[in-house]
Amino acid sequence: MGILGEMNWSLIFSLIALSAVVAYVGDRLGMRIGKRRISVLGLRPKHTSSVVTAFTGVLITVVTLGVLSATSDTVRTALFSMKMVQRQIAELTSQLQDSREEYADLEKRLFDSQGELIEKQRRTGEAERALAQSSLALKAMEEQVQSAQERASRAEEIRRELEQDRDKLQTERAALQRDLEGLQNQRASLEREIEDTRQRLMKVREGWIVARAGEVVAQGPLEAGADGAALRRALEHMKARARLFLHRNMPAGEPTPEVVVPERAESQVESYLEAHEGQRVALRLVVSANALRGEAVQVRLEPLESKKIYEAGAVLATKTFPASMDKNDAELALSIFLRDVGQEAAARGVLRNPLTGDVGEIDAGDLAEGVRRLTASAESVEMAVVTLGEIFTEGPLRVKLRVPES
Repeated sequence: MGILGEMNWSLIFSLIALSAVVAYVGDRLGMRIGKRRISVLGLRPKHTSSVVTAFTGVLITVVTLGVLSATSDTVRTALFSMKMVQRQIAELTSQLQDSREEYADLEKRLFDSQGELIEKQRRTGEAERALAQSSLALKAMEEQVQSAQERASRAEEIRRELEQDRDKLQTERAALQRDLEGLQNQRASLEREIEDTRQRLMKVREGWIVARAGEVVAQGPLEAGADGAALRRALEHMKARARLFLHRNMPAGEPTPEVVVPERAESQVESYLEAHEGQRVALRLVVSANALRGEAVQVRLEPLESKKIYEAGAVLATKTFPASMDKNDAELALSIFLRDVGQEAAARGVLRNPLTGDVGEIDAGDLAEGVRRLTASAESVEMAVVTLGEIFTEGPLRVKLRVPES
């Protein structure tokens, strides 16, 4: 029933009707030809009627095929492209077979792949479990590494501290070694000095010390910008003053000893002047060792930076003394007053005499006059210490006492 419902009944009935019409027309045409005794192509009327009947059947078939071809693509394809369709069907059948085989192969490969996938999933699970275990082990190792790094950092700090201690100990050892060498050199020097002193003491019994070690026998300034010629002139002048100073210590009738300056002294002072260019410099001739009568006096030349400490006429200190002082008390009070002035001057930069430790000097008559005023005055007396001229670093601090007129 489903097939009957799908059939094109209108087309079928149209074909039946058309065939009936064509058959009827052919039969009528054949009967007329037979009655009229018409002959076609020299055939007998009977045979001509048969030809017309056959032609009518052929026409029915042609009309049927034409109508079917005009109304149906499938019939047209079956009539005119059957072999091509058959070839296509054969090719498609072959392709379908190949596709089926390929599909079967794909199914087989899919099955195999599913097996491999299951195996890989199993291996992946095992790998994930192993990775989890490895992660735990790695975390533990990281903790161990961090702990080891902390210990290494602490060890590095301890190593640096030990190296610092080692360097410090090495420095101290080197310093102690230098001190030891210095002490050994001092010991050797002292031994030589002791021997020299012993020999000098033996000579002292028969000789006379004209200059003591460390004694300043002469000093003088060099103004800023002094050159080598000025240095040599100043040195000759200082040597002359040193001989004059030494002459005062000689017994009557004894010749004045020579003053000997080391050859390298001038070059050393010139280097000092170059390093202190533009500054005022003072020079000192200092006795290197005790000199006996009849010996040359060995001196060293000491340059030092010279600065102005006090202006001329500067009041260094003032003090009020009580009235009618005793002579001894007045001398003691003035000595303490002058000593305090000298200490203040030394604190401000005036150099002391390396042998006596004195900073300055005052005229004995001026000091005696001050004592006299203190003992004779019935009232308290104010005294001031005043500089006699400009005072520089090398000194000496030359001062006078300024007292009021009586």
